[in-house]
Amino acid sequence: MRTAALLLCLAGSATAQTVPETTPDPALAAQFARTGEIVQNIRQWRVDIDGDATPDRFLQVGYTSASGGNAFWLRFFVLPAEGRTGGTLEVSLDTAGIESVQMGPGGPVAITTHRGPDDPNCCPSIRRFTSIKLEDLPPA
Repeated sequence: MRTAALLLCLAGSATAQTVPETTPDPALAAQFARTGEIVQNIRQWRVDIDGDATPDRFLQVGYTSASGGNAFWLRFFVLPAEGRTGGTLEVSLDTAGIESVQMGPGGPVAITTHRGPDDPNCCPSIRRFTSIKLEDLPPA
């Protein structure tokens, strides 16, 4: 329902702007490391998630198992802007990954990828607009 409402909000809008991906601090890998997992990559966007007009950090973190194998999974986090107080919040997104982030008239939106019924794991073919406003992100 959230996705459908967002699609209606963005339909026909030429005012959505792509938010550039930024380079995360290399120290973040240690912050997100977990026992039995290896951080493979971190993607970061600076976008106002909580509505206070200050860009927060929205992260997609890719993991593999420390014990080997070829499994790969993603987790998503919201961090306050540098110099601001607040903790790290892990949020739940049902997606195979984020293609890009945009700031639209209704707030920040991620273009997310999803596997279709006949897609191999490598190649999700479905794209959706998913709200990444803090109020729309369920905790993980």
